[in-house]
Amino acid sequence: MRVYISGAITSLAERGEDYVKPFRDCAYELKKRGYSPVNPLDYQKEIYAKYNGKPTHADFMNELLKVLLDCDGICMLDNWTESVGAECEKYVAEETGKIFVEFR
Repeated sequence: MRVYISGAITSLAERGEDYVKPFRDCAYELKKRGYSPVNPLDYQKEIYAKYNGKPTHADFMNELLKVLLDCDGICMLDNWTESVGAECEKYVAEETGKIFVEFR
């Protein structure tokens, strides 16, 4: 089962905090539990290239929501409430019947 990882990125990056580690840790735990984790950070290079190095937040959301829709489930990081994008991803996941996987 492919599980999309959702959490804060922009707000942490703007504060100079590490936003990569929570995604990596979650991916590691999901994999240990037999899931196929889908880390949105793995798509950053591709998105930057598609938008000539200057993607907007909307560009990221448009591309990553497509990725989410190809997944079976979603895992919300603890910091997801700090992110408008993660809130949107949660809503889309709920409305499209995705399975919610806990990460603790």
